[in-house]
Amino acid sequence: MIESRRGFHIIQVTEKRPEGPIPLDQAKEKIRARLAARERQDKIRAYVDQLREQARVERLLPAAS
Repeated sequence: MIESRRGFHIIQVTEKRPEGPIPLDQAKEKIRARLAARERQDKIRAYVDQLREQARVERLLPAAS
């Protein structure tokens, strides 16, 4: 049982893992997935930045005060 700002919580341990580094064979897919996700996000961010640079915004109404 732990206490937080929201009250008390009961936590049940369902699995115990041994300490230590994960073997590379087990970690390879997670590493690949993270790197692919990071690359995808970088490409999306670059694309959105490019669209913002090319966008032409014209304000037709006066700004609200």
